[in-house]
Amino acid sequence: MGSSPHRGGSPMRRVGWEVKKTRNFNQPQIKNASTMHDVNQCLVRQPDGNIALQEDFKQSLAAFANNLNKVARMLVSRLFTEQERLNGNCTGTRGQNRLDPVRLQLLKSTIFEVCGIGNIEQNEAWKATKSAVDASNRSLRFTYNHSNQK
Repeated sequence: MGSSPHRGGSPMRRVGWEVKKTRNFNQPQIKNASTMHDVNQCLVRQPDGNIALQEDFKQSLAAFANNLNKVARMLVSRLFTEQERLNGNCTGTRGQNRLDPVRLQLLKSTIFEVCGIGNIEQNEAWKATKSAVDASNRSLRFTYNHSNQK
């Protein structure tokens, strides 16, 4: 008799803020923003002047709610243009511009809502989110720099 790697349990395991799960090919794909027009397509202006994500876009993120880092990477690629990401990070350190604080706050609140992050966990979750966003931006810069060297 062979043994199952999951032994009847869930195919997920918690690793820090990320839950590893078997790949689901039925999950929706979210397109990256190239221009501010692309960014604005997923946003709505509220009566009080604040911006919010369109509900259908937020619902598409729910498929990834068990993976905070993935939701963060997907949101940053949709809320910021490629040019903003190439030249920025969350804090504006290391010679980079700071990403727009209003959209960063929207990213933060959306992650807490979509991933079900409670008040007690929010500080640690936000640190993990900023790390994921900055790593995603560094990866984009690396890819961009190496594709232009050919």
